[in-house]
Amino acid sequence: MNSSNNSDRFLTIGEAARTWRVSPDSLRAWTRKGVLHPEVTPGGQHRFRERELIAVLGNPNAPASAGSTGTRGAGQTRAPISLEHEPRASSRRRPRASLETEFPEVDEARAELEVARAWRETSMLRREAKLESQEESALAEAERIRGENVRRYEELKAYGRSLAVQLPIEWRQRVITMLERFVKAENVPASLPEDEARVLVAAQVQEIKQRYEDERSRESHEAMGRLRVQGLINEGLATARLMTTSWDPRDAEEARAEVEHDLARSVRPDWAETDVARRVKHTLEQWEEVEDGDDLDEEDDSDESSWDEEEQTEW
Repeated sequence: MNSSNNSDRFLTIGEAARTWRVSPDSLRAWTRKGVLHPEVTPGGQHRFRERELIAVLGNPNAPASAGSTGTRGAGQTRAPISLEHEPRASSRRRPRASLETEFPEVDEARAELEVARAWRETSMLRREAKLESQEESALAEAERIRGENVRRYEELKAYGRSLAVQLPIEWRQRVITMLERFVKAENVPASLPEDEARVLVAAQVQEIKQRYEDERSRESHEAMGRLRVQGLINEGLATARLMTTSWDPRDAEEARAEVEHDLARSVRPDWAETDVARRVKHTLEQWEEVEDGDDLDEEDDSDESSWDEEEQTEW
């Protein structure tokens, strides 16, 4: 059944169905109606002649016909059909009748083929339209979700800012910066309930508020310590003035300056008044010792000068 002519080759029922885009059941039905005349192999398999399929069903590679009454396109001619299966009344050939009159099954088969092609095209268009509709719906849904998330995050930021209204402006700015950095999908997912999301935001704001309170407490403690130290220094200076009342004014002034300098270096906020009084007394005692030593040195120098003068006089 092999032939050197490609247009006269034989096809299996599956090959024919795929080539002409019809179902095998349609080919079998057209065979039973006598529209197609396949060869039967010794094994009982049907083999369809490609030339006959082109004559009956048309060229599968040609564009679909766009007509009304027939299935032929404009300018197309129907290929002749082999009459080897027709009974011959005599050896004289009779004039061939029109194909539509002589083989109505051919027109029916071609009409069914056109209907099948149109149905496939319609189904494809419907699937494409459905996919486009699904894509548009998916995009619209994604845009709706994105809009809801943006609105939700803005509301959470506003909530966080409302928790920081009592803070100074520079600390409120810290809260705003934190909210812009924290309130995002990776920290507050869309699946998180609203009350839990607010708890997260409140916890972040509370951390900043706690740092503010700690800093304010430290500054207040430092200020109180400075006031405490200054008060102790003033009390120590008062004690020094009282203890140097009977001193020579010049010596008293110098001693009080020494006490003030020493207290400024030594006094701490945890000192008591007695600690300051001891420190003042100790400083004044040291100052007196140094002053007495200076006086003795001056007397020795004076004695030596007198002795030198006497010695020079004797000479």
